[in-house]
Amino acid sequence: MSTHSNPFAPWMCQFQSISSLGHNSHSASPGHDNRNRSPYTSYAEPPSILGVLPMSTSNSHSHSHSYSPFSHSSSTSQHVFEFTNLNPTILNSIVTATSATRPAFRISTDKGGGVAGYTTVKDGEGRGIALVEWAGSAVPSVEIRGVLPKVKARDWLKVTVEPSLGRPVRVMFVKGVRFIWVPRDQQLHLYSQTPNSPPCAVVEKSRHAIKLLMTAEGLSWGLWEPCIVAVTLLLSGRRLE
Repeated sequence: MSTHSNPFAPWMCQFQSISSLGHNSHSASPGHDNRNRSPYTSYAEPPSILGVLPMSTSNSHSHSHSYSPFSHSSSTSQHVFEFTNLNPTILNSIVTATSATRPAFRISTDKGGGVAGYTTVKDGEGRGIALVEWAGSAVPSVEIRGVLPKVKARDWLKVTVEPSLGRPVRVMFVKGVRFIWVPRDQQLHLYSQTPNSPPCAVVEKSRHAIKLLMTAEGLSWGLWEPCIVAVTLLLSGRRLE
């Protein structure tokens, strides 16, 4: 599979039928161009997680049950961030933490001229955390304060083949440390080493929100801000390549 194909195409075609979410991840027509369409625009439910990464049909499997990545250890401390108030997409939303009484992050996108040019991520105090630049280039750029200098989104969330899986994943570097995003069932898992190690973060969808679950270890590594930005990009419905 070409690393330059649109990784969102299978995902967007799933919206032909909400009831088929999670069961038809390979039904997309490669000739149908949805690169600028938001998958949230006409539907109430967030999209299936399965479509956010390019997948090999020969190595991917569909499961009807929900997998709990942290259930193997009752002592694992789980921190939950929830993307809510999607207006109408994740590009304009509020992120709350279960332990907080006010929003942890606010995500907003400039709609000047009818074309979104910038997406900003601010913390609960209104301080800028990250900036995504969409305008003026077919390939968006992203920067995260104190974590990531301005780079192309495709280079930060780079598509590569994971040898242990035999199919494409997205590699993300945070302060020189390699992480990989891998889809599993209706979730998206972040691993610090290989897919055989326990995930340090998981993204899952509910009917009206998207949840980012993170271990205490992932939180101690300072992954919450990079993950908030990565999830925003991956679930934006926009082309990264």
